[in-house]
Formats: sequence, C-alpha cells, structure tokens
Amino acid sequence: MANSLDLNNLAENAEFRTRVKVNLVSISNQIVAEGNDTTNTAKRKPYAAAILNTPDNFVEKFSLSLVVQAAISQGVLLAEPLGQTGGIEQSTTEFDSIDILIQGQLSAVFNNVAGI
Repeated sequence: MANSLDLNNLAENAEFRTRVKVNLVSISNQIVAEGNDTTNTAKRKPYAAAILNTPDNFVEKFSLSLVVQAAISQGVLLAEPLGQTGGIEQSTTEFDSIDILIQGQLSAVFNNVAGI
C-alpha cells in the first residue's frame, strides 16, 4: 500500500480529481433515479442532487475518501505512478479500469461521505 504522502498526492492530482468528478456525477445521477423503496433514498437523493448542482464542491471530500481505499490506491498508483510518462491523465482504453474502480468505490463510500 502507498504511504500517506503518495495518497495525498493522488488525492490532489488534477487528472484524478477530474475522473472523480465525472464518475461522481454519474453515480449521483443513478442515485437521483433510485426508487423510493431503496434503503436511505430519502437521505441519498438530496445529497446526490446537491452534487449534481455543484460537483466541484464535493470533489475534494470524495477524492480523499477514495484514495484511502486499497483498491483505488493500488489500482491507480500501480497502473502508472504519478509523475511518470502517461500517468492517470492518459486517455486510452487501458485506463477504463481506473474509472470502473472509481465508480465502484464511490458507490461504496457515498453513504459514509453523505453522513448516512
């Protein structure tokens, strides 16, 4: 696992934050469309709607929550460490797996970050 400095660098990386933002909007759209019988939907929907209205206000909070998840830190940092050629910002299909990791982990931490 990466050390706390590596994790902080990843959380502050502009390209990582862009990926978090786009995937956070995607997850929030799914949550807003949830049926009313979904667990905690009454609390989840307003938080997701707030994210959709101002996604930039939530990126830092979610980025920090994501990088401490082992799947994210290992998946992203091992794919190509920050500062090396290509890196997380490279837009190729080989990095689709990073978006899949981010979406999965966003779903996992959404309730925690939302305070649910």
